Amino acid sequence: MILKPDKIDNLRPEQYRIIMKRSSEDISSIYEEVRKIVLDVKDHGEQVFLNYYKEKYKPDLTLKDLEVTKEDVEEAYRNVDSKVIDALKFASENIVKFHRAQIEKEMWMIDIANGILAGRMTTPLERVGAYIPGRRAAYPSSILMTILPAKVAGVKEIVACTPPDQGMIINPSTIVAADIAGSTKIFKVGGPWGIASMAYGTKTIPKVDKIVGPGNKYVTAAKIMVFGQVGIDSPAGPSEGMILADKTGNVD
Repeated sequence: MILKPDKIDNLRPEQYRIIMKRSSEDISSIYEEVRKIVLDVKDHGEQVFLNYYKEKYKPDLTLKDLEVTKEDVEEAYRNVDSKVIDALKFASENIVKFHRAQIEKEMWMIDIANGILAGRMTTPLERVGAYIPGRRAAYPSSILMTILPAKVAGVKEIVACTPPDQGMIINPSTIVAADIAGSTKIFKVGGPWGIASMAYGTKTIPKVDKIVGPGNKYVTAAKIMVFGQVGIDSPAGPSEGMILADKTGNVD
């Protein structure tokens, strides 16, 4: 598929407004649907999404099937090309370097007057939840950039939730990327169910202190709803890319 470039100078005002607004996301139409899911998970735990996935993917599904096992991780490594694994490790090293440079001193203090000290102490969160988009939106790079900052900051436990595909299968590259980044647990639970589970905790999925990571509008709506119960990074919207080129660039 060849994309036809639009020149800003040639756009009509209405076309320009449409382009400028297309990255915004309206969740009002799904708010009530997502609210019911979040409250259902809060009140009834994993039985809610266990029933959902039983009906959709696997009738004999059990709670044990929701967590990625050590054997699943080993199998994922066998099914991912070694060049991809090397690339993920290389990317991880660079991401770690960047975020290490951001780390502040654990504690600093100044004497502001006789007998009066003021300062700040920075401590990592105990447990962070990383939401990992799945299916067609399985981007290993996003996984690294979501989990590694928490790892570098010293977070002890990093729980990851990602939506499974047909047969409760997770993309092998997703599992490998999460393992390389340092996820301590990976669960096959996506959408509002995954967000609510990490926010309130269930028998299977532990409650976290903060939820980070991108997702679709259902995930965004759920994150907004649980904010206050847990911290969140920010409501994620659609990604946009723009290429700026001068007359030497070949648009074809």
